[in-house]
Amino acid sequence: MLFVSSRSLRLIGLAVLSAVVAGCGGAPDDAPVLVSASGTILMDGEPLADASVSFSPVSGDRGASGRTDAEGKFTLSYGGSDGCPLGDHTVSVSTREMILDEYGGVEGMKEETIPVRYNSQSKLKATVDPDSSLNEFTFELESKGRVE
Repeated sequence: MLFVSSRSLRLIGLAVLSAVVAGCGGAPDDAPVLVSASGTILMDGEPLADASVSFSPVSGDRGASGRTDAEGKFTLSYGGSDGCPLGDHTVSVSTREMILDEYGGVEGMKEETIPVRYNSQSKLKATVDPDSSLNEFTFELESKGRVE
């Protein structure tokens, strides 16, 4: 039979609690550097309204997103903060979104109107620079192509 002293139990409990607290949230140093990034999406030369725009770092880290207004303009945000992580990104543009019922349940999906080469198979690229004055992007899309 194994006996453990109360002092040992307290030390084990303190070690477990420390590990749990250290694993929750992470330090502010873990957050990426964010800089302002915005732009315009055009479809066949016209502003594309009400589309989601996502910048996904090629490193595989979490990216930033925004939504176009009536003029096709967007501003990126990251986890509730304005800005986008630095570096190279794959950019995707989509009009597909969930349709919610009156209770907040998913009723269906809004049909995608953007060709796959700009969303699920996007080849659009952008580099977010530390100098935020260089982070104004314009993407000119063409409606021709396969839509899924």
